[in-house]
Parts: sequence; C-alpha cells; structure tokens
Amino acid sequence: METIIKATNIKCHGCANSISTKLAPLAGPVTVNVDAGTVTVSSDDAAIINDVKEKLSSMGYPEQDPTLLQTAKSYVSCAVGRIQ
Repeated sequence: METIIKATNIKCHGCANSISTKLAPLAGPVTVNVDAGTVTVSSDDAAIINDVKEKLSSMGYPEQDPTLLQTAKSYVSCAVGRIQ
C-alpha cells in the first residue's frame, strides 16, 4: 500500500532529489511529485510514515505552515539536491 504525504516548500527537482535520497534509508524508494507537492511512500506502517514526516519537517518540508527556519532548510536541501 502507498501513502501520499502533502509537503510544503517542494519547489524543484533539486528538492525532489534531496527528499528521495534522505528518505530512502527510512522508507525505501519514494516518489516526489514537484507539481503536486507530494511525497509517496510505499508503506502504510504508521511508525514509518511518522518517521518520514519528521524527516521531511527537519529537512524543511513540513506538511503545513513552514517556519522561517524550515523554509531556509528547504532552500539548502534544494541546493544540495541540484549538486548531487
């Protein structure tokens, strides 16, 4: 089963690359839809989904109402994703 998580601050494929790379150890392969601002995880395990949401938030991609710090972190994640 798949779980779709709506995340803020996903702006480009650099963001998507960073998210995919960082979430793979937690949840296996993930799919990021930049246009929709979603992250799809191939799991419905509540513990895994919670870990994914916490990791997204710590990277600057929370589900809603990002703080200024989270927005800044998302720009850094985006830049790193473009380099990788």
